[in-house]
Amino acid sequence: MNLKRISKLFGASPPLSRKEITDYGNNPDAAAQHSVEAKEVSSSFEADAMEGWEAMNYDVGVMRNLDKKFMDSSNIGWYITGSVVVAATIVTAVLWNANPEESKAAQVAQADDKITELLEDQEVTLEQTDIVLPDSISVLENAPKELQIEPKKIEKEFNEMKTEYIDKTPPPIEMIPLDKVRMQIRHIEPEFIDESKKAAEIYLSRLKLVDYRKYRSTPKVKTKQVVLTGVPANKESEESEDPVSEMQEIEIPYIEYLSKTMKKLSRGSYKNALTRFDVILETYKDDVNANFYSGLCLYNLGQYEEAIDRFLACRLSKFNNFDEEAQWMTALSYEELGQDEKARTYFQKIIDQGGFYKKRAQAKMK
Repeated sequence: MNLKRISKLFGASPPLSRKEITDYGNNPDAAAQHSVEAKEVSSSFEADAMEGWEAMNYDVGVMRNLDKKFMDSSNIGWYITGSVVVAATIVTAVLWNANPEESKAAQVAQADDKITELLEDQEVTLEQTDIVLPDSISVLENAPKELQIEPKKIEKEFNEMKTEYIDKTPPPIEMIPLDKVRMQIRHIEPEFIDESKKAAEIYLSRLKLVDYRKYRSTPKVKTKQVVLTGVPANKESEESEDPVSEMQEIEIPYIEYLSKTMKKLSRGSYKNALTRFDVILETYKDDVNANFYSGLCLYNLGQYEEAIDRFLACRLSKFNNFDEEAQWMTALSYEELGQDEKARTYFQKIIDQGGFYKKRAQAKMK
């Protein structure tokens, strides 16, 4: 595989250096660690690799002997090595624990041999969104931490909601006659639409989702991929032909694509997760999962107007599993925009409906 050509295919994106990884592990200063964490949350590769480095106490020494075999000057060479860091961690830990009396040098040498085998056999499948983000998303910055609503908080609310409302019937919603709906179509509020229903649910990364496998025939998501192999850099030539040196459009099972996306969201990689939710919406415009969680990503990126649009689309879905959450997030978005009158209107509706967020809305109205 010609790694340089693949690097050009995806575009340049400076990865974390080994010095940054080592410094991150040894420097307790939060300010000094900020740039590393910023790279980590913006790239799924960096996030995956950092999990491995953390388990190895940020000791990059075990990988140095592999550089001449596998690393060229491209970023993709780094990504291939990074993609097996977690596997390398396991190999190294097993060898060190199995041979506690051997010298560290001997153990590192054994680990090198095993990891070399892994790399030679490694086939890495990369999606376009794993490497490069759309310009409109890549320029975004996370909102201040205190203004974010992290996935862990959403997870906690889901659990509280299940406990509080188990075996309870939600409060009735005022209906508007159909003729009036037609007259007021531009001003209609989603809660007045009576055709929505609760769908079957599934939890991925401990977060609630509508299980669309129950309602779509073999749901799939269209995306672009390229497959990289761990051929040593000293064995490939600039002129070598590679049948997979271009991205190919493929279809991935919806649940598989969604599972990976939810992992990125749960790690706080909002830009990457948002890009992937947008890919889902290109295939399924009314996907309630993608609309709600992309709205959450946009909220945490400080893009409140765009977030409101996603929450509205969520509430207009034929499935109402996220209606309460989306209405609450809409109110918070208007509040962050400084549109207090609209925010209070939504808080009052939440109070009137008497749902899970009633007490929080009452606190906002004081």
